[in-house]
Amino acid sequence: MKKTTIVRAILITIIIAMVGLYGYEIIVQHAPMTKHLFRTLSIICLCIASLIRMRGTVRRSIEFYDSQYSDILREAFIQQPFWRKKLLCAVRLYNEHNYDKALKYLADMKKRCQTGPDHYAVNLFAALCFTDVQLYDQAERLYRQLIEMGLENSRIFSNMGHVQLKAGDLKKALRSYERALEYDKNNAFAHNNIAQAYFQMHEFSEARSYAMKALDIDPKMHQPATLLAIIAALEDDKENYEKYSHIAVCNGRDPKQLRETVQYFRSMKDDEEDPE
Repeated sequence: MKKTTIVRAILITIIIAMVGLYGYEIIVQHAPMTKHLFRTLSIICLCIASLIRMRGTVRRSIEFYDSQYSDILREAFIQQPFWRKKLLCAVRLYNEHNYDKALKYLADMKKRCQTGPDHYAVNLFAALCFTDVQLYDQAERLYRQLIEMGLENSRIFSNMGHVQLKAGDLKKALRSYERALEYDKNNAFAHNNIAQAYFQMHEFSEARSYAMKALDIDPKMHQPATLLAIIAALEDDKENYEKYSHIAVCNGRDPKQLRETVQYFRSMKDDEEDPE
């Protein structure tokens, strides 16, 4: 029996016991209804709150991640069932934001890699962990290892460009994104990331072009639509601001966050135009 199932059973038992005990005191012992009422309600409420929290944090099975990342994991450790299972556990830990433990699993597995797909999966998820904890140099090092092993593809160059962009090296990031597009000209994320890099360089025309291309490839992305809305706002283009804001929100962008982001860049522009 799973640990969460046992905990749920205990919480439900406590709720039933508290209701039964309170009813016994009122009906059998003829105690006043107010006696122990606050204590009973407090305990029941705490148990119900715990049940609700547990329901919102149900842990997915490792089989879910096997299908979720099938394009990355398909051939990894295919001849080593134990280590494949451990890889799936590491992927689950990554998705649960438990990066330290995921990296420990992956470091152990690196010694067990025998094939290209083994190295690819382990390095890729380790790099993703390092990226999320903002250790960009270590993430880039792992991507470069994959390139040196001849395991590069559009995703690897696109991801490496992302960490370079985060580290503030715009020129290196652009080169990586361009390499990503050499492998897959329809990599919408690479087009979007190039747009982000040009935007940071204040080259709005180039940024707009790549963002529109990303949106053409994947009309459901909110990132390029958000960038296009920001550029339109900075250029006082109300028509396109309304158009791309609407697309961004429809694609999942939070309206409040979008307005705050636009206001942030407008403030930056005002500061640049009116220095003290």
